[in-house]
Amino acid sequence: MQDRVRVHRLDPITLKGISGEIVPYAVEGIHETTGQPAETINESGNGLSIFLDITKLDGEARRRAEAVLEKALGAVRMKGGQA
Repeated sequence: MQDRVRVHRLDPITLKGISGEIVPYAVEGIHETTGQPAETINESGNGLSIFLDITKLDGEARRRAEAVLEKALGAVRMKGGQA
């Protein structure tokens, strides 16, 4: 299903009548299948949380988003080289 929807893992839970823990997932959205660029980006995970709606960005917001994303990418790449 992960090729059709974006999900993130939640904390394991226990249910009455089922032995062991169950790992639930929260559905965040549906993957675009049209070949067109996505208008929204919604990703989260360990150390990552990003939501971006391209359709809502005006000129100034677009410049700010670019600056923030470039700064984040630089930090990720720099930290990746230190591992």
